[in-house]
Amino acid sequence: MAYRAGPSYSASIKDRTSEFHAALNKHAAAVHPPPGPQRPTTAHSEFTKKAQSVARDLGAITAKLDRLSQLARRKSLFDDRPVEISELTYIIKHDIAGLNRQLAELQTLTTPGQRGARQNRAEEHRGNVVTMLQTNLANATTSFQEILEVRTQNMKASKDRSEQFLSSTAPPMGEQRANSPLYNLARNVPPAAPMHTQSQSVLQKRPSAASAVAREDEASAAEKGFLALNMMEQGGMQQQQMMLNEFEDQQSNYLQQRSTAIESIESTISELGQIFGQLAHMVAQQGETVQRIDDDVMQVSDHVEGARRELLKYYASMSNNRWLMLKIFGVLIVFFLLFILISNDLPPFIPMGHPIPPNIDHAVSVSLPHWQDIVDYEEGRLGDKLQTGYPRFFIHRSIQKLAAVLQCKFARPGEHCMLFPTPQYASQCRDYVRAMEGKRLASEGTPLSAPVPIRIVRFCVMANDAQDAGAPSSVRNAATADAQRPILLYIVLYPEQLFPLAKSFWQHTGGGISSRLAEECLRILAHNDSLLGDCGKLVHPQTSARRSSTTTAAGVPARGGGFGRSRYQSRQADLTASVQSDPATSSLSSSIPSILGTNEQAVDDEDEELTLEHAVFVEERYGRNLPFAHASRAKLALRRRIAGTLLGDTLPEDEEPSNQVSARQVGVSENDVYLFGCGMASIFHAHQTVMLERELANQGTPFSQEACAHALRTMKDPSFAQGPFSIGKSVCFGFPYTDTLKILQKWGPGCHFYGHGTDDDLDRFEALLKSPPPGEPPVVALFCEFPSNPLLRSADLPRIRRLADAYNFSVVIDETVGNFVNVEVLPYADMVVSSLTKIFSGDCNVMGGSLVLNPNSRRADHFRAVLAANYQDSQWPEDSIFLERNSRDFVSRIAVIDRNTEAVADFLHGHLATPEKKTSVRALFYPKYVTREHYEACRRKQPYGESSTVSAGYGGLFSVELASLAAAKAFYDALACAKGPSLGTNCTLACPYTLLAHYGELDWAQEVGVSQNLVRVSVGLEDTATLLSIFQTALEAAEAADKRA
Repeated sequence: MAYRAGPSYSASIKDRTSEFHAALNKHAAAVHPPPGPQRPTTAHSEFTKKAQSVARDLGAITAKLDRLSQLARRKSLFDDRPVEISELTYIIKHDIAGLNRQLAELQTLTTPGQRGARQNRAEEHRGNVVTMLQTNLANATTSFQEILEVRTQNMKASKDRSEQFLSSTAPPMGEQRANSPLYNLARNVPPAAPMHTQSQSVLQKRPSAASAVAREDEASAAEKGFLALNMMEQGGMQQQQMMLNEFEDQQSNYLQQRSTAIESIESTISELGQIFGQLAHMVAQQGETVQRIDDDVMQVSDHVEGARRELLKYYASMSNNRWLMLKIFGVLIVFFLLFILISNDLPPFIPMGHPIPPNIDHAVSVSLPHWQDIVDYEEGRLGDKLQTGYPRFFIHRSIQKLAAVLQCKFARPGEHCMLFPTPQYASQCRDYVRAMEGKRLASEGTPLSAPVPIRIVRFCVMANDAQDAGAPSSVRNAATADAQRPILLYIVLYPEQLFPLAKSFWQHTGGGISSRLAEECLRILAHNDSLLGDCGKLVHPQTSARRSSTTTAAGVPARGGGFGRSRYQSRQADLTASVQSDPATSSLSSSIPSILGTNEQAVDDEDEELTLEHAVFVEERYGRNLPFAHASRAKLALRRRIAGTLLGDTLPEDEEPSNQVSARQVGVSENDVYLFGCGMASIFHAHQTVMLERELANQGTPFSQEACAHALRTMKDPSFAQGPFSIGKSVCFGFPYTDTLKILQKWGPGCHFYGHGTDDDLDRFEALLKSPPPGEPPVVALFCEFPSNPLLRSADLPRIRRLADAYNFSVVIDETVGNFVNVEVLPYADMVVSSLTKIFSGDCNVMGGSLVLNPNSRRADHFRAVLAANYQDSQWPEDSIFLERNSRDFVSRIAVIDRNTEAVADFLHGHLATPEKKTSVRALFYPKYVTREHYEACRRKQPYGESSTVSAGYGGLFSVELASLAAAKAFYDALACAKGPSLGTNCTLACPYTLLAHYGELDWAQEVGVSQNLVRVSVGLEDTATLLSIFQTALEAAEAADKRA
């Protein structure tokens, strides 16, 4: 299609003053448009509707052209559809003509008028729209013409083939008739038969040459003695005549149809020529629009050139004033340094409900920056504002989503589910919920007639075998038998009204699945297309390869070929599920429905800059994470690291050994260290191990692994025995973490609680041992924290050890607050438990716990046999990898935190209220100032290595009690640090502990000395001067609040 060339420009110089005045007038008219009525919106609306109608019609024409193109390109006569082609051709011509009329009407709406600049731009926009539509219509018309030309060529080729066929087949047909014996012999039939007469008349229409040949053939046939049957000849000739007539009629009709189609195509082409003429006229009308665009471009070019000249002038003036440039540069440097100093010294503010640390998917703390946020959290007013939470109080979003998927698959109406990594946790949850619900109903006078219906489902999530042909050879070579191991989940299904009880078990015991495990299961299910059900598809933001390493280590279940890129290269995966039904409940049907997603529980994914594969690469390359295939080595490294830290101080050669027993003399090894999913899980297992050991001893069971395993399979859990217990109560010495006390109270016969943890409490406990209540079995174990949380009191461990040896009970010590580096408590304990989530990890992004068995304990062999029969490693391998990475420098981190904490505690102790001086600080709880003599008895002398000459510190935790509630609120709100649950983080973390842990029992906590005005602070690795400034500001805010009150 040819377009009119634009006007040529002359390079000669001419006077453009009039043009300049015209441009000024045009600019003035645009800035100050003349008053007049506003342009109605009717024309704009009408133009928009017509343009939309034209666009829709163009789309319809395009679809019809596609269909016409398919039909026109068919060359076979048997697949030809001339009627449909003719109809489509007529319709398309009619539509194109209608579009031309509509475009002409649109063109009238784009006629420019004497209006302002805004109206001119609108008119220009309409013109552009018309031009675009005209171009699209021209393209469609061109395509239509090309299709018709193709159709014409196909029809011409078909006609040529038909003529060639007729011309080539006529002589042979005559020869065949002449050479046919039946045809020749039929000539001897008398002319009386009407059929013969008809056949003969037809044959007479053939050429004379054919008749001569026929006569010769007839004579030849007579000589050869052929017998012609009259009736047979009549039927054959009649059939031949009918076939000839039908063929000639078909050929005649075919030629007539082709002639009609060709005439139709020629007329269509003629009409298309007229359409092209109209389009050429429309394109010519756009010349003015193009001219106006050229003028605008020239004006913009002039403006840009003028701006460039002005900038060059300004640059020249700045270049001459070098002193001004130096001053500006100096100011920028000063501001940059100030920004760096402030950003490094002051922690960033973390909004309420966001994770601590920020932007971490598996953070174990949540920001609650104001006192009122704590109250709202406890009152349940925050709702969905919390993005995350402390993992044992807040079910991670990934775990919620996985639970919703499995609930949709397995649950019956009115059932909820809770997920656990081992069958042991699942059965214990079932027993706990039944026991607690039975106690509640019994207290209300309505005892249970039957056990609560609770079912346990064993669910296996397994990726496709990496050894299949679809996987790359490198993956098949790297995969081992360990890669076939599935991920096992144990689903506890219970009535939905019992959710608080199930959640309390999950919170107290810490036995739930890891959030990283939940993400892995979701990732496998999301890529298993065959498992998607009717509730919707599983969606996860991270759909790339799970692991960057496919190498597997012995004992590491590198699922699906090693969690490498190959896992999802094959889009096939298998997932099997088997059901273990509780004997007291009905089992699931053998036909398990397909796995179902849920839209209600779908997690809204935020924009992510890194795929999972990149994130894993960053963690392994720059975060120094071990590859997933080395998870077993990471666990071994953790156990050795803990055992090596517990070996105790190394005494100089010239120093006399004291009577104090150290862990080095104990001889602890990695085989005495057991890992768990979190710290509370280790405390729960320690309590269970103590009770099971005492129960087996009462039954006379030999303490071998086989005997204990057999006994545990046959005996009932002693935690919820019916009737009098055969084992004694436990003792909780000192005010502990809330869930520790709940475990001792709810599992087993209960506990004796000595909340103050002072020497007076120890005297009362000794009196209990000497004169136990009648009919009550002896105390089975004593649990204590060293030092306690949050009052930081240290118990007299040597005296407790002597009492344990004298009265035959076990001692379990939680040294999380004191930590492995600062205190040495294993010689006084039968078992030492610790939360590896805290200072051991420090990064606040992974959960973990440990239990260390004292090999020199009198019950060490008993405990080891029970643990061998009962312990199941529930720590997800990826959590072990992060724990190992985070803890490599935990000794050096603890040294810095010890110094920072002591400096801040000394500062606050200097502002402690006295009778002579009233301040806002009523009390300070820190091992240096509380029960210091008991802490010093277990304090290490060489905590940071053999070459260290510095004694251990007093830990990284302290609590401060303010004089009033107003002062406590002001102090907490003014702290410029991270604020939320947990402790032992690399950053300073504060929380009003009593409100957070005992909001529903504040009066009871006050009775044991834990005030609601208490603020607990875990000090981090920040600069000491910065920390002192932060607490100075907070203290001033508390003083001001006291004065206002």
